[in-house]
Amino acid sequence: MTYKPCRNPPQHCRRSCPAHCQPLRNTCGSGYPAGAGGGSCAQPAYTFMANGHCVVQIDPITHQAQLVLELPCNVQALAADPQLRRLFFFCNNGHAGIFDLHTGAVCSLPKLCGCCAAVNPNNHKLYVATANSVAVLNGYSHEIIEKIPMAKPRDIAINPNSNLVYVAVDGGLSIINSNSDSIIGMIESDCALSAVQIDPCSNKIIVGESSGVGFIDANCHMLCELVPVPGGVRAMAVDSRLGLVYAVSAAGDRVFVLDICKRQVIGMLALPPCTCVTDLVVDPNNHLLYLATGNGLLIVDGGMNQVIRELPGVCGGGGMVSMACMGARPCPGCWC
Repeated sequence: MTYKPCRNPPQHCRRSCPAHCQPLRNTCGSGYPAGAGGGSCAQPAYTFMANGHCVVQIDPITHQAQLVLELPCNVQALAADPQLRRLFFFCNNGHAGIFDLHTGAVCSLPKLCGCCAAVNPNNHKLYVATANSVAVLNGYSHEIIEKIPMAKPRDIAINPNSNLVYVAVDGGLSIINSNSDSIIGMIESDCALSAVQIDPCSNKIIVGESSGVGFIDANCHMLCELVPVPGGVRAMAVDSRLGLVYAVSAAGDRVFVLDICKRQVIGMLALPPCTCVTDLVVDPNNHLLYLATGNGLLIVDGGMNQVIRELPGVCGGGGMVSMACMGARPCPGCWC
């Protein structure tokens, strides 16, 4: 596929990438403070999953699901601020709110029909994709401070190393400066992007598309490599500390495991028969992968790449998010 970089890339950026990355594993987290921007996070790193009009919390130690929210509307998106221990939810009728893990209190947000959302851990701003814009909310007052016009945003990822927000739209990735909340560029692609993730350790933007998984250098916004995935990609999750990407096939019947440093497929998860994965999320603190399926939730040990627990009836369909912190600084590892 064809990708075009942003205008005026940094002078030090090379125009092309070498054939291989250096064969080093990422060591993100070793010796770095927990939490981006110098903050800290309480443990454990719960994972939350929207299940119709309910939100359940998954304990990373016991692997038990607990109902924490029951709402009069169907939840369609979740976002988390691990440092402030706040969970944001968005319903299909425009109702939005915050669940405070410290106090257990729930309060309302301005009405927003969000299809996806993400929090910048450096300034705690909340970015919410709606049908025709990206709304920016103050992380403390929770007021809408900006609405950035944008047609059909599909996914959002934030790079804590650069304070840049990447939004998957028709034609590629739109780039927002989180300091000014203005669009500063576009990484053009002739292929529709289905998902976008950030690996802060290698400083890579990882995109899922109909051809496979693309690795983009976040320093100069150049495509390093496109790794073919049969049938294309519908969803992705990244475990930066293990240096792995998990990519769900478009049909949902396979989950490919890619090595970020080598930029190649290194295996597939062994799933139960007739499994269709609709969504996934990674808890990088405990190296757990959560797969939402039509039958329930599968919990995978990322170190062994094996399913270790099944939770029938917890089927998702409205978003998943991990309340886990990641260090913001790049780690020694691989690069283009």
